[in-house]
Amino acid sequence: MRHAVALFAFQLAPPAAGFPRQLPIGVRPPACFAQAAPRAEAFATFGGFGLDPRAMRRMSEMKRADEPVREELQGLCLLGAVGGSLLLAGSGNAFLGGVLGSQLAPLLSTADGAAGERSRAAGWEAWAAFLAARARAVRAWRAADARYDLSGRWRRLDLPRRARRFDARFDCSGKASAAGRRAVELGRSLLALLERRGVTGKVRSLWQRRQTGLPARWREFEQEQLLRARMRQLRDQEGGGF
Repeated sequence: MRHAVALFAFQLAPPAAGFPRQLPIGVRPPACFAQAAPRAEAFATFGGFGLDPRAMRRMSEMKRADEPVREELQGLCLLGAVGGSLLLAGSGNAFLGGVLGSQLAPLLSTADGAAGERSRAAGWEAWAAFLAARARAVRAWRAADARYDLSGRWRRLDLPRRARRFDARFDCSGKASAAGRRAVELGRSLLALLERRGVTGKVRSLWQRRQTGLPARWREFEQEQLLRARMRQLRDQEGGGF
């Protein structure tokens, strides 16, 4: 009872000097309360149970430690695209290298042991760096737009209206539509010729028999790795581990 009365009296008592109950908007707290900021940040991480964002993301998707999450796969796609472009840039096939790299790099996330963990960590860091760079680019664009009125200048330029006037003068859309129709007719004629020669049937049967192509290989490899992970989990549980 005495503790309740003391607490009630403390709530009704006027605030002491240097200890404001509520600060006005825009007023910073006194310097004597600055030491509480690190402790507040420490308590702010209590909701994550001491886990980093990567571990929290994996736990939210109910993934094992050796199973990649979406951000790790996207980061590996970025790394593969950049690496493949640089690797084949000397031969003039930078675009092809980027496509192949973005398709093959996610396969590294399903590797066993420390190599797979390093690949997944690299993918996570790459995606985090991409998000940070995108946020900085957005802030830079907004700052430049606020200073130089780039959006207003673009609206005043009115490129759609000028493009419509140019199209009405030279009939570009009509010529493009006619060229597209001719290309479609040529493609249909070529497909019919290949069909008569039996080429399309042979290619279709070869595709269905061999299951060629990166998407099919990726699905098979992913299913195999997931099956191996489940089998390792069952063996660990039978042996008394987890």
